[in-house]
Amino acid sequence: MKKFLYVIAISILTLTTHAYSECRIRVGWEPWEPYQFKDSNGNFAGLDLEIVRAALEEAGCKADFMRIAWQRLMVSIEYGNMDAAMGASKSPDREKYAYFSIPYRNESYAFFVRKDDSGKYKITKLDDLIEKNLTFGIVTGYFYGKQFNEAMKNPKFKKLVEEVKDDKSNINKLRYGRIQGLFMDPYSGISQLENMNLSNEIVNSSFAVISGPIHTMFSKKSIHPDVVKKFDDGLQKLKNSGRLDQIINKYLDELDNHRNEKSQ
Repeated sequence: MKKFLYVIAISILTLTTHAYSECRIRVGWEPWEPYQFKDSNGNFAGLDLEIVRAALEEAGCKADFMRIAWQRLMVSIEYGNMDAAMGASKSPDREKYAYFSIPYRNESYAFFVRKDDSGKYKITKLDDLIEKNLTFGIVTGYFYGKQFNEAMKNPKFKKLVEEVKDDKSNINKLRYGRIQGLFMDPYSGISQLENMNLSNEIVNSSFAVISGPIHTMFSKKSIHPDVVKKFDDGLQKLKNSGRLDQIINKYLDELDNHRNEKSQ
């Protein structure tokens, strides 16, 4: 009888440990204000990060945030070495190796130029970049939307594109005249330019491309679809309660207010 009870106890312990391990999600992140960053006290912060953590909590799970470059994160998701990535766009290539949550915000990429050139380039569509022969920067591995992908099929457009590992590299290239423009998320662009003390040298041209809905992506190698379903249920609770909008507005309104103060 004692042996039987011992076996039962060990089985329960094993199942409990297994369930607990399934509920710890390795989430990759990289500095990308206002979406993913560490604040002045060294605490994790950001729009995407706060939303994902809250949705996981609603699902009864915990996140282990691990810093990793975006391109490497995509490879790690593909092979199951990381479980999740925040702020991700859905694409056919990514859907081969990842599940996607329901969307929780939309994303666009604004075309930034040097302030001295802001009146020179009147860009209203991607074809204008070909017409004006403007070289511009993007980040390897980022998804700039279906319209942009279609434009990339045109050799005349593609030859203008210069890819780098991160926005900061593009900003420096633009600053020193090695490219004529770059595409960045408008809010992240504001944050990065201010952190580099370049907000008076590089500005948003007001032209943008729509990337589309933003999701959290989960590795098919390491995450069961049931976990994604629980995450979606948690995310939907955040939407229904209004908490999702509160988190989004907290970060974006702060940037908008700061930008308005500087322009006055």
